[in-house]
Amino acid sequence: MNRYETLLIEEDGPVTWILLNRPEKLNAISDQLQGELIDALEALKSSGGKVIVLRGQGRCFSAGYDLAPDNEEALLESARIKKLSGKTREYQTILKKILQSFKQRYRNMET
Repeated sequence: MNRYETLLIEEDGPVTWILLNRPEKLNAISDQLQGELIDALEALKSSGGKVIVLRGQGRCFSAGYDLAPDNEEALLESARIKKLSGKTREYQTILKKILQSFKQRYRNMET
């Protein structure tokens, strides 16, 4: 059953323990942990004990959702999005200047 990287599964009679095993990240829920947890719960529907206990390894249960990217590809995508976001702001500034210029010309034509 312990085929997971971010979970530990322990069975003790009628009780199955699922331990979130990312203590260095305060068991923050990463995409990988979330996927493994769903998979484990699905597998335990038929083979688990009568009681399933969910807990965190280390000093806390979970710090919440992990907003940090899980892998290098996600980091690169995040950097690309930030770069595009900066370019978008540049384009917005340019477009605002052009629009202001048109507004000024239109006002001058009215007078």
